[in-house]
Amino acid sequence: MVDLDLEKFFDRVNHDVTMGRLAKRISDKRMLGLVRRYLQAGIMVNGVAMSGTRGHPKGAHSHR
Repeated sequence: MVDLDLEKFFDRVNHDVTMGRLAKRISDKRMLGLVRRYLQAGIMVNGVAMSGTRGHPKGAHSHR
């Protein structure tokens, strides 16, 4: 049995690396632009907007 916490993994994924790998398989520049904007959209934590060049948005969960 392997127990993994994938939540932290997605916090560290580099956007440029992700986009480079997607660009090798997706030729539609508009689609790549949408993905880039999604990655850069950021998140709200306790009412404060946060963005960066790393991390992928994930499903909602509470921060307590």
